[in-house]
Formats: sequence, structure tokens, C-alpha cells
Amino acid sequence: MSETEEMTINKRRRYLCKMWERYRQASKNEKGELLDEMEAVTGMHRKSINAS
Repeated sequence: MSETEEMTINKRRRYLCKMWERYRQASKNEKGELLDEMEAVTGMHRKSINAS
């Protein structure tokens, strides 16, 4: 997938499921970094990511 191509819903779901495992085990500082990464990769706002 190129940087200009949007993620499909299925790809985004798979990615977020994998990242949630890391997020649950992360410290508070690491959680912020992971949310930044997820926001950059998916193009979603961090509040939307955190609620999903």
C-alpha cells in the first residue's frame, strides 16, 4: 500500500486489532506513542481510534 492510498476498512480493522494487543500492555507514555502511530497509519483521529 502506498502512502497516498487510503486503507480499506478491513485492512484498518486488522491493523487496529493487532495494535490493540500492544496498546493494552503499554505504559501511559507508550500508549500515546502508539496512538500517534495508529493515527498516522490509518488517517483516523485518535479519539476515534481509542473508542473503537
